[in-house]
Amino acid sequence: MIKLRKAVESDKNRIFEISSTIWDGDDYIPVVFDRWLEDNNGELTVGELDGNVIGCAKYTRLNEKEAWLEGIRADKGYSGKGFGSAMTQYYIDKAKEEGIETLRLSTFIENYQSIHIIEKYGFKKDGYFSFYYKEVKDMEDAVTHENVINLMSASSVWHFITNSNFYMMSNGYISFGWKFVKLDYELLERLIKEGRVFGTLKEGKITAVLILGNEPTDPKGISIAYIDGNVEGIKKLLDYSQCYVKKSGLGFVSFMATLDDRIIDILEISKFNSIADNPRLVNVFVYTYKL
Repeated sequence: MIKLRKAVESDKNRIFEISSTIWDGDDYIPVVFDRWLEDNNGELTVGELDGNVIGCAKYTRLNEKEAWLEGIRADKGYSGKGFGSAMTQYYIDKAKEEGIETLRLSTFIENYQSIHIIEKYGFKKDGYFSFYYKEVKDMEDAVTHENVINLMSASSVWHFITNSNFYMMSNGYISFGWKFVKLDYELLERLIKEGRVFGTLKEGKITAVLILGNEPTDPKGISIAYIDGNVEGIKKLLDYSQCYVKKSGLGFVSFMATLDDRIIDILEISKFNSIADNPRLVNVFVYTYKL
């Protein structure tokens, strides 16, 4: 029988061993392990079978009513032993005990086993995206973009975003790496205060908006949480995001794009890459469970 418990420091090497088989050894778990272990807003959990750690996952309370699940990893040698089901039920029970009303997670389209388990437990798809990224080595030399400014008026930005194609097609989600959250006015105000919201103007009116993520999974890169506007503005803001990455000494910029051909065309012209064979099809899902 699988035993689930809170992870401890001594689990690190075993978790890293399991993680090394993910994404061709480029998994983000080693980067976030220490932070997750010390996180008071959630729990890094491991599963044991016959005294051996066979997997892990992370539960994070986003607020009083919502929680996020991520980092579900399992030793492939224990496939079919019930780890995924046990962990899913464990977190559903934990959320109920804490008064959480909504559990969410994201997953890549090829995680067939995980998708089968979460759908069996009643998680429903409500976000559809395509993952794009660009590495520093693929970027042109950084230049200054004088026409890109920090936007400071939350009301103006909120009006622009909530009337945009991205907001409609994303079902209100923005992403920080692989973590998706519903954008609300309070979060937007916080991102503006952090200097994460940029834009282009024409005759004093916003023509495009960019939000850079504030919670990178991988400190070597940064995510575009939101981008939309007219074509000229989107191009300038994409260029700006790449300049931001280079000047910050980071390695890449990533973006969970909606299937908006207009934006995808610009991404591909700007030499953004995809991890999918056909990036114009959905390859990342957001799932929601209502308790």
